[in-house]
Amino acid sequence: MTSTISAATLSVTVSESILINGYERGSSNSLTMGSILNVDMRTHTISTTEEDLLKFGTTASGGQYAKGSVRYCRITNKDDTNHCILVMKNTGNSSTNEIAVSLDTGQSFLVPVTNAGGTDATLQSAQTALSVAGGMTLDDLISITAVASTGTVMLEVFIASV
Repeated sequence: MTSTISAATLSVTVSESILINGYERGSSNSLTMGSILNVDMRTHTISTTEEDLLKFGTTASGGQYAKGSVRYCRITNKDDTNHCILVMKNTGNSSTNEIAVSLDTGQSFLVPVTNAGGTDATLQSAQTALSVAGGMTLDDLISITAVASTGTVMLEVFIASV
């Protein structure tokens, strides 16, 4: 079966704008990614019980993304009152060394992915201080869960893959 879907280029621009004492101190950075074939944009209502948000595996299937194909991933907290916690797990992970970050109201988190390998070799976690070096080997990001601080939050997820 031949596909009729053509690959496209995704353009992402992150910009800040602020005028302080008559001087513009903002910045803008742009990135383009070619050969994008799949885009998924969805919203999730997250409660105060930790729940799966994203899963990454060898192949894409049933809500799981192919970790080697992901080129861009953004999670935005669309709630105007409550923050949430994002928890990232990697292939070297045990339940005692996850990475958690707070995502406040209106804030976005850009998931670190590589241009050639997606979520492969993107993070490391440990119960003790890491020995960081230029050639250190990182593990593959395999899942992100989320939990609301209070009540519920609405998260928007945008993910693009080749």
